[in-house]
Amino acid sequence: MMATPAPIAVQKQPSETELAPGEMERGWRYVRVTLPDGNETFRQVLLTPEDYLNPQEGDVMPQRPFHAQANRDLGSMLTTRYANDPVITVFQDLIMNWGIPGLPNPSPDTAVVPNVRDPQKDRGEFKVQEEGTRPTLVVEVVSPQYRKEDREDKVSIYERAGIPELVLLDHREQRGQFVDEALGYRLVNGRYRPIAPDENGFILCETVDLRIGLEHGRVVLVDVMTGQRLRTHEEEQAARQAAEARAEAEAAARAEAEARLAALEDELRRLRGDAEP
Repeated sequence: MMATPAPIAVQKQPSETELAPGEMERGWRYVRVTLPDGNETFRQVLLTPEDYLNPQEGDVMPQRPFHAQANRDLGSMLTTRYANDPVITVFQDLIMNWGIPGLPNPSPDTAVVPNVRDPQKDRGEFKVQEEGTRPTLVVEVVSPQYRKEDREDKVSIYERAGIPELVLLDHREQRGQFVDEALGYRLVNGRYRPIAPDENGFILCETVDLRIGLEHGRVVLVDVMTGQRLRTHEEEQAARQAAEARAEAEAAARAEAEARLAALEDELRRLRGDAEP
């Protein structure tokens, strides 16, 4: 989750210790502190697992290349799919405030939400009870620094929050090789039940009629109805440009063939004219 820091006032000074490079992957927030002389400053404070599950606007969560690419692809493919759909809105890294006492309010990597009254509203968080709707599908990319929180704790959170379907995408190194795994859960009578992956390791999401999975470290979404893979905005643009280039080449080839045919017909008429007495 990347955002502009939003400090929180406290009345004590945190440790002067600099965050180590390995620790930085856990993320941080900027906290306003009061110095002994009465002046205020900001300090960089490492996020805890509890902070990760219950983030604040302004928290900074660095992402590894796979995580960042997966989020970009998910957002691009889904927003392209629903660009002209007045019912569905796709949010990324937006805090979901359930309004349920004691339940953490995470910020899903990707959330598909129906019937949002004002999709263009500039929200710092999505207040579920005020909005009158909630995500039908959440997709989380597992973070190496927070594997337990992503694979276990968030499953319980989304179950309690009543999210119909949840998909976890886990790209990890195991015994010197990278492994792609998609995990799915569907809410049945208020409890999550695992969704068995298909022969390709993809998860069928009935809420969006998509199969979601990983292939060679990249996110793949397949339309259940057509069997076609969804494209990112860039892929759509490239395909459109390629189609236009093919059409132009075919038109040029037809024009050239027609010109040659016309020239041959002219030559044939000339030869016939020369042959007449």
